[in-house]
Amino acid sequence: MNRQTILIALCLGALSTIAPFAMDMYLSAMPTMAQEFNVTDGKIELTLVGFLFGFCCGQLFFGPASDTLGRKPVLIFGLSLFFIASLGCLSASTLTELIAWRVGQGIGGSVGIVLSIAIVRDLFTGKMATRLMALVMAVSSVAPVIAPAIGSLILRSYSWHTIFIFLAVFSLFCITLIFIILPETRSAERRANSHPRRAFSTYRRLFSSRDFMPYAATSALSQASLFVYIAGSPFVFISLYGLTPFQFSMVFALNAVAITIGTFIGAWLSEKFGPRKATKATALLRFIFSMILLGVYLLGLTALPYILIPLFFSILTFGMIFPITTVLALDKQAQEAGSASALMGALGFGSGALASVLLSIFADGSALPLYIIMVATAGFAALITWRYFERWETDEGITAP
Repeated sequence: MNRQTILIALCLGALSTIAPFAMDMYLSAMPTMAQEFNVTDGKIELTLVGFLFGFCCGQLFFGPASDTLGRKPVLIFGLSLFFIASLGCLSASTLTELIAWRVGQGIGGSVGIVLSIAIVRDLFTGKMATRLMALVMAVSSVAPVIAPAIGSLILRSYSWHTIFIFLAVFSLFCITLIFIILPETRSAERRANSHPRRAFSTYRRLFSSRDFMPYAATSALSQASLFVYIAGSPFVFISLYGLTPFQFSMVFALNAVAITIGTFIGAWLSEKFGPRKATKATALLRFIFSMILLGVYLLGLTALPYILIPLFFSILTFGMIFPITTVLALDKQAQEAGSASALMGALGFGSGALASVLLSIFADGSALPLYIIMVATAGFAALITWRYFERWETDEGITAP
């Protein structure tokens, strides 16, 4: 990669950290927020559900809009909305108001990751796209490592409101990066040939496309497993295991490191064995580790090390799956890369929101609902890869760089 490509990758990585920061920085504060708003742990988890819901809806809008208007102006608009919503969270006096502003944060924050993926597709295809996607994910994976730690450090001296001030300032920093580093990657010709009204017909086509849907569904179910872990982990580790917010942030950072490691392992496996074979094997591994996690819990082996080891490897496999399935899903969607990326993101965050709602509904004061949902989502993802990834289709069908 040349210097310009690396700078763009770093910029895209920063943009894609908006969502992890917004989701993860306040996790350590959730038990405190539940007490302040006088609600249960299950109710405060709805603030995360609201963010995921907004994130899902925002992607469906920003992807097609960027196909027509260009990537940069849409990025700036979305991040400006995120800035306003972050300030709105500071003034929330009820849980309902906070959830509403979190929806707004999700809508604005969605622009970072969906357009980062689309920009990668604008610039590269094939193996180079996989490498760049892995680099972007590696950069963005730093956010889940440091976000809970930053949040817990803020909570030592300030209230949870300060976390949302940090998010507002960070969004302004990302807007500055866009102006300085990022070129417009959507060509004028492709912008002229796109129209947002075509998005709905594009979505209908993609839902029935064998070149898109199996890969997008695999990615979405993997994301659902990850997001339900994010939603449930503060309760499990802080309320059940009695960890301090800082100790929880270290556990969370360890699993975020697993995602980063997984991105590089997945890229290597994809180049060595082909993306489809790599994804099928990884999805099966994810299901196995999720089953081990549930099994040790059911056997009564609930000491923290017994839980953390299979959890680490389960999270690691997400890092292996996500970049590969993203490249596979977008490989043949050059003309409507924004819409395809938007739909893929919406499916992922929509699945995460649904899984988090189920976790809130079935919360029973134990970790069992969390582990069951993780097993179910991993199992369905593995089933799709082995049932619908065409065995006779060679990986040489991937577009060459």
